Amino acid sequence: MDRKIPPSASEEHNADLIEQAYSLTTKPEEYDQLVLTWEKRITAVVKTNNLEVGSHEHPIATGVDEHLLRAFEIIERLGAAEGNSLVSLDDLLAAYTCPAILARPDGTIRAANNAAAEILGVSTHVSEIAMDSDKALALLDRLSPKQGVRSGLQTVLRAYGTDGQSLVLVLSPHLRDQEEPLTLILTAEINWTPNVDQLLRGGFGLTEAECRVTNQIMIGHSVAEIARNTDKSVNTIRSQISAVLTKTGARKQSDLVRLVAGISQVITADPTQKSEANTKTDQALDDVQEHIMVLPCGRRVAYRLIGPQTGRWAIFSHSMFGGPYLSAAARARLHHHNIRLLAVARPGFGETSPASRNRKKRHQTMASDLKAVMAHLGTGPCVLLGQEAGGGQGYAIAHFEPGLIIGQVNFSSGIPFTKPEHIEGLPSRMRGFMWTARLAPHILPLMIQGAVALLQKGRIDLFHRTFYHGEGLDYQISQRPEVAAILRKGAEFAHAQGHEAILYQAIDLSVDWSEYLTHFKHPTVLLHGHQNSQFPYAFVRDFAAERKNVHFIEIEDGGLLLMHTHPELIIDTLHRQMSSIRG
Repeated sequence: MDRKIPPSASEEHNADLIEQAYSLTTKPEEYDQLVLTWEKRITAVVKTNNLEVGSHEHPIATGVDEHLLRAFEIIERLGAAEGNSLVSLDDLLAAYTCPAILARPDGTIRAANNAAAEILGVSTHVSEIAMDSDKALALLDRLSPKQGVRSGLQTVLRAYGTDGQSLVLVLSPHLRDQEEPLTLILTAEINWTPNVDQLLRGGFGLTEAECRVTNQIMIGHSVAEIARNTDKSVNTIRSQISAVLTKTGARKQSDLVRLVAGISQVITADPTQKSEANTKTDQALDDVQEHIMVLPCGRRVAYRLIGPQTGRWAIFSHSMFGGPYLSAAARARLHHHNIRLLAVARPGFGETSPASRNRKKRHQTMASDLKAVMAHLGTGPCVLLGQEAGGGQGYAIAHFEPGLIIGQVNFSSGIPFTKPEHIEGLPSRMRGFMWTARLAPHILPLMIQGAVALLQKGRIDLFHRTFYHGEGLDYQISQRPEVAAILRKGAEFAHAQGHEAILYQAIDLSVDWSEYLTHFKHPTVLLHGHQNSQFPYAFVRDFAAERKNVHFIEIEDGGLLLMHTHPELIIDTLHRQMSSIRG
């Protein structure tokens, strides 16, 4: 009898890849698993051929290229097709990590996500939501097409989860062509954090005592209970509540609840649109201006100004998928330190014209675009704030336009790759993308299109699971509604002109940056989270230790998304760097 020869690891990887590639065309949730299997395959090829870091050398064929390309093409087309049509109701609700319900005017539930059943305990009718009798009647009343919620205004009511936790229900009309009127019901969990407290103080001028009272209102305490808890008189509490309403522009306590819930967790009927609460916050921080500059050569350069109009200038080089968007808490901190950020979109991002496919020419164009805008605004040399991949742009700018950058603060940023271990030591998903950019560039574009297709299909949770490497801290932060809304806008900004800008950014990260460090002499601070899902903190620490002009700050409770967890620390560090350099 013939013995069956066991397959090699390479053959097993190939078989898994082929099976997963075609499964992906009907099950986009398996995209992440395909990326992991592909990483094993391409890493095996790297080891077999003893490949090293350098420029774009060693293009390879993996043995499954045709299958991968075909599968990615299919899912990209499916994503594009669905992106041009209405997302199903179930897919719409699945995009929310908080409880989400679509209810009919009579209170019956048309669709709900899993979180609605787990946290609110509902399945068939809104009457299953735990509320006091008055609020329950008000909920049914608001579902009527004749009431305010159908007019386009949001309604806020208090409810309780299955564990008794106090929640805020946000009701919004579900505006799209359909056979019946529906109301979208979402929960804004009361998430009082130091960032919320800081924004209320810095953005609206609330005192410490007024913030404590606001917190008590959010918990659901009455005036008498607040007085008892704070050891104050009822009249004092009423006076403080009146002051809070005046400062925030809220007419009544329910408006205040809506405002604070919107600050801590941006929730809207359409994730691409601003909620009423978020609009109020933006009005309180009316500090963002968008511009297009047309250069004499005909290039269009998009740039955004963020912060007080008379603030001190700094440059903001944003991440690949974060875009030039900052949370209200970060913007409030800019006002606190009187800093005005200039964010110039890199070639191919937003509305900025694309540049040559040649890496050096592309970076040179990026630096000259920035120089032209800075000259137009009269900023003079500036400190650069670099976010994630955007931090590396500072090295390229200093290389092509010496003197333009006088200092730098990078947060969550990877280091310039100069050694083989810089790629080998990356987390698996990132390593797979980096080796693909270097060794199988014909596959990378469709891998990126496949990822973008997840966004077009409304599956931002699947996109983030791959991009933030699993279910760790960064993935958890990315699923917060207010963070997800910013990241979605950033991804749309990056993909505005197609996938090429993202593709070349990924390729840029994977090549040897040694020559770009020649003029890297300006004082630099690197802020890096210990739980960063993409770039090991040890690499950044060692890079800083090798250079006298670099100071390293490790943040033990932070990951990649530091701007959403430690905005005050980042802006405070920028302020100190600017002050020390300017004297």
